[in-house]
Amino acid sequence: MKKSIILALVTFSSLFSSLGDGLRFRDATLPIKERIDDPEARITQPIKLLKHFEKTELKLGKNQRIIFEIDPEKDLSIPGCEGERILESGVFIL
Repeated sequence: MKKSIILALVTFSSLFSSLGDGLRFRDATLPIKERIDDPEARITQPIKLLKHFEKTELKLGKNQRIIFEIDPEKDLSIPGCEGERILESGVFIL
């Protein structure tokens, strides 16, 4: 009998601030990176695997909240020997 698993999108956010670069105070374009680590994977995975990247502009002294969505089927699964996607249980570090 095949088991059914219901997966849901996971949403998290981070607050970013532009305080200048120490020498000059100016607006900034920040690279925002979403990295995921699976320390318990059966198949060795890269440490801090880059899953999403975007640039965002921040005005000096302003804050901006960036929201990330993680789709377990797409972002947390790994390819199996036959090309199928495998989603292992365990702990994932963002």
